[in-house]
Amino acid sequence: MLSLLPLLRISHALLHAQTPAPAPPLQFIGFEVGQSLTGVAERSRALGGRLACKRSRTDSTLHECQAVMHDSSGRELRLWLSAVDSATSVMTLATRMTVTGLLRWQGELAEQFGSARERSRGRQHSLQWIRANTMMRLTWRPEAGGLMASVSLVDGGRLDAWGRRIEQRMQPVEPVAADSVPPHP
Repeated sequence: MLSLLPLLRISHALLHAQTPAPAPPLQFIGFEVGQSLTGVAERSRALGGRLACKRSRTDSTLHECQAVMHDSSGRELRLWLSAVDSATSVMTLATRMTVTGLLRWQGELAEQFGSARERSRGRQHSLQWIRANTMMRLTWRPEAGGLMASVSLVDGGRLDAWGRRIEQRMQPVEPVAADSVPPHP
């Protein structure tokens, strides 16, 4: 039995060597799905913006937020997000840019998350990455002397969980049959 111990150690080492490193979480310029509203507000401030949020009147777990800030090249970025339980579930960052700026974004995202197949629908184009039930999509279209580009981040797991909670709240309460109610003494 002792003679198998070195073989088991070698097998264990080979298994770990073959296991790929976990893919990095999808994020863009310091924003990521699932990020707390506090974290988004701090990142927005670092980019010269201020996050403003409103709580939903019908569901206190929902927030809708916006910010205007500037990226490292001084370009104005507009942020819109929806948060469930104070953590981002859907986030979009949008700006007007040049083709050179778009190529820079495409290159940075491909370097960080791998290549993605370009999809087109009319004049709009997109690249999409998916990791562990989250999605990031870079979308662009020509617009008035340049391009309008956006990066959207979506937390599918968080949205699914919120949807299940809503469905549970909407379930009708089963009525109690009149003959199953015990008589009052």
